[in-house]
Amino acid sequence: MKISPSKFLGLQFDADMQIKIFTMQKKIIDANSTGEENERITKELHELLITEGNKNYLMSKPSIEISKKIKVGEEKFDGKMFGGLTVGRKITILINENLFYRYLITPTSILCIWVTTEPIIHEGEERLYMKYTTFRINTENGYLSYPEEDPFAVELFKNFIQHIVFLEFSELETVTLQPNVKIGTKKQGQYLNDSKSNVVIVDSTWNRIIIKVGEFSVQGHLRFQPYGGIGSSKRKLIYIKDYIKEGYTRNAKKETVNNPQ
Repeated sequence: MKISPSKFLGLQFDADMQIKIFTMQKKIIDANSTGEENERITKELHELLITEGNKNYLMSKPSIEISKKIKVGEEKFDGKMFGGLTVGRKITILINENLFYRYLITPTSILCIWVTTEPIIHEGEERLYMKYTTFRINTENGYLSYPEEDPFAVELFKNFIQHIVFLEFSELETVTLQPNVKIGTKKQGQYLNDSKSNVVIVDSTWNRIIIKVGEFSVQGHLRFQPYGGIGSSKRKLIYIKDYIKEGYTRNAKKETVNNPQ
């Protein structure tokens, strides 16, 4: 796989695009807040958009397949589950040439943006039109702020939650690929970083071995596992490998992302 700006919109997110979004979003902030709150929200938006401190994450196919097993319970979803994550961590999730996500962890919330493009006809020529949505997950009271009335936005939100849960709660294997560097083999898959930015290739430590002995097999599934001792609220996402259970079968489970406590 060649990793280039033409294939991943997130690698095209330059200063011009950042300033454009900041300018439009600042008008909304100024219309809805004042004083210290205005300053705080403006600062967080600026930190989210700028390139400094950002890491580009590209999930491997096995990682994407595992993340899709995470079932997002929209009505019961509680943003407090993200409390305790590393403040200041900023990640751009590279999806494809038309979509990327970026999130910033703040002391009280996760500030997020997704950016998409779609073709439009302008003065007889086809051009790409950029659209974006910012939203926030409050990690103190669990409140979610995103356009719930838009089915497309709801689907993007659910996909984003699958990705961030996988990235923040599971055990990962990562390789940082510098510009003009290639890794991998033809058999296992190759990555060539044809961009000017570092890209982190994300894989999973979960080894999904398919057991074919006998006829009573249980497919692998995900589960939030408590850790940190008695009374701890800490949780991590673990993968339960395929296994054989004699005399009993059941369908593959999906972990519902609600409040893990």
